[in-house]
Amino acid sequence: YMVIGKGVATVSPGWLATAVVWQGKTQPEMQNAIYSFINYVPNDSWDLKSKRVYKNIHNMFEVDGVVYVPTDNLVDRTCDVVYVDRDVETVNLGPTVTYEGVEMTVRNVNSYAFGGRQDKPANYNIVYFDNAGQVEDDMFGSSWNNVEQISVGPNVTGLGWPGSGILHRLLAFYVQDRDDVLRFGSNVDFSSCPLVHVYIGGNISYAGTASAFQGNATLSDLMFGEKVTQIQANEFRNCSGLTTVMTGDNISSIGEGAFSGCSSLQHVELGTAVQSIGTGAFADCANVEYLASCNPVPPACAAGVFDDFNVWKCTLHVPGGSLEAYKAADEWKNFYKVTDDMPVSVKVEAINFAEEEVQVMEGGGMMLEVAVLPENASLKKLNWRSTDTSIATVDENGVVRGVHYGECNVVATAADGSGVRGVCHVIVNINTGVDDVLGDDAAVEVYTVTGVLVGRGADVDLSSLAHGVYIIRTADGSTRKVAL
Repeated sequence: YMVIGKGVATVSPGWLATAVVWQGKTQPEMQNAIYSFINYVPNDSWDLKSKRVYKNIHNMFEVDGVVYVPTDNLVDRTCDVVYVDRDVETVNLGPTVTYEGVEMTVRNVNSYAFGGRQDKPANYNIVYFDNAGQVEDDMFGSSWNNVEQISVGPNVTGLGWPGSGILHRLLAFYVQDRDDVLRFGSNVDFSSCPLVHVYIGGNISYAGTASAFQGNATLSDLMFGEKVTQIQANEFRNCSGLTTVMTGDNISSIGEGAFSGCSSLQHVELGTAVQSIGTGAFADCANVEYLASCNPVPPACAAGVFDDFNVWKCTLHVPGGSLEAYKAADEWKNFYKVTDDMPVSVKVEAINFAEEEVQVMEGGGMMLEVAVLPENASLKKLNWRSTDTSIATVDENGVVRGVHYGECNVVATAADGSGVRGVCHVIVNINTGVDDVLGDDAAVEVYTVTGVLVGRGADVDLSSLAHGVYIIRTADGSTRKVAL
C-alpha cells in the first residue's frame, strides 16, 4: 500500500506495491516506475492498468487500521474499503463506519484490500465481513497471512474469489444467519484450505460449476442454520475428512451426490422438514454410525441414496410412532438397525478447563482436563487446535506437547456447531536437562556445573546454596544433574 501525493511530478522506476493511491489530478511522468495490482486514481485520464477511479480520493480516511475512500456522491455517505493494515489481528468490517462524527455506509471491500508478504505475513487472524455490498474478487490478492477464521455477515451481498493469497491457516468459515441468498463468485474455492468447521446460515448461490467446498479433505464439522432450505447437488462431495453433519429444520431437499464420498462421515442429523433426498446423496459413506431422520414422514429417496452404507454399523434413529413407516419406505427399509427412541438434541453450552493456564516443558506433555456442559449434551466431541504449533501442539484427545519455549493458547471448540469454545493458556518452559529436584539433605558430594566442590557428606546444607543447577555424586558413585 503506497500513497503518491499531489505534488509529485516524476516517479523513478523500481517501486513495488500491492495497491497505489495517486492523489494528484494529473499523472506524473514515469516509465514503468511502479508495479502494482491495483491503482486508485482521481479521474479517468490516467493511463494505468487495473485502475479504480474515485474522484474523492483526497478524502480517504482511516479508522482502526482500515482505510476507506468515499464514493463519488458525497451526499450518499457511502465508502469502500481500500486497505487493511497488516498489523490488525481481528478485522471487523461492519455495515457502517463513523469518522469525525459522520456515519458512513460501508459498501464494497475492494480487491487487494489485504496485504502481507511471504517474508512478513500479515497478522490478520479473524476476519468478519458485514459490509453492505460486495466482497470483491482477490480481496486477499497475493497476501500472506495468518487468517484462521472468516465470517460473512447478513449484509454482504456477494463473496468473490479470495485470491492467490495463501489462506494456509484457515480453519473456520461461517456464513451467519441471513434471509437473502449469498452469491459466491465463479472462482470461490476453499477446497485446498485446512478447514475444520463450516457453518452455513443461509442459502448460497454458486456461480461456478462446483461448490466452494467440494473435495476439501480436512473439513470435519458441518452445520446448517434454520434459514437454509436446501443442500445442493454435490455441494460437499468427496469431503473425505467430514465426520459430522447437522442440518437445520427448514431444509426440504438434499441434492444428488451432496455428501457422496465423505468416507469419514460418522454422525448425521437430518431436520424435520427434509422431504426428498437425491440419487447417491450419501453414497460411499461406509463409516456412518448414527443417522437421525427427524421427519415423521420418511423423506422420498432416489435410487442409491445410501449405497455402500454399512448396515451392521449404522443405527437409524426416527421419531416415535414412525418406526413402521420407515421400515416400509424405499431405501430406508434397507437399514437393519432402526429405533424410534430418538434422543432430544442438546447443544453444548460451555467448555470449562480445569486450569485456565498450564505449564509444560519443551518435549514434555500433559492431557488437558476439560468439562463439557451440560452433561447431557448430545455431541460432546471437541475439536482441538493450538494457536501456534511452533510453541505447542495438541492432538484430538487434548494432549498438549511443548515444542519450543514460549506461550500460546489451546482452543477447544464444540463439534456440534454451537460455536461454543474454551481456551487454555499454555506456557512452554525451557528444558534444562535436569534429572531431579532435591528438597532434603543427603549424603552426597555437591559440585557446580564447572566442577567446583561446594559440599560433602550428610551434613551438607543445601539450603545455603544459591538456586541453580548442580552435579550430585551419590555414595554408589553415580552422578546426576539436579536443580535446587
